Parts: sequence; C-alpha cells; structure tokens
Amino acid sequence: MSPPAAWPDAVTFAAAWQRAVDAHAQQSFLIFERADGSAHEWTYAAFDSLVARAAHALAARGVAQGSAVHLALANAPAFVAA
Repeated sequence: MSPPAAWPDAVTFAAAWQRAVDAHAQQSFLIFERADGSAHEWTYAAFDSLVARAAHALAARGVAQGSAVHLALANAPAFVAA
C-alpha cells in the first residue's frame, strides 16, 4: 500500500486557532447566555487560556496524544473548550 497523499498546504486546527488568537487576542470570541439570562464573554486570549487549563488538567491525569476521552457536557462554553 502506498503512503497517503501529502497535503502540502494543510493547516491543523491548532495552527489556525493560534493564528486567530495572535491576530484577535482582545476581541470577543464567545458570548454565552445562561438560562437565567446572565451572560459571560470571552476574548480569544481568555478562551485560549481556558483551553490550555483544560488541556493541562487532562495531561496531569495521564491523558496523552492518542488517548480516548469521553465527554458528557451540557450546552455550555466547556463544550467548546473541550
């Protein structure tokens, strides 16, 4: 079997996300309205920090590249961060 075709211009999600964070760090990324009507807003930089904290928490529990992780999340920002 021959190796898969190369995608020379392919961009990973991580690379695209980092470019967005670098370009728009202090701009709004997500505004979440809770059922009670209250809302919380994250900038690209703040949400990137949230994602990094979640990644570090998983790594501290032994989750590594290739690990299977099951998530059961409500419709909330944690779902996007995961």
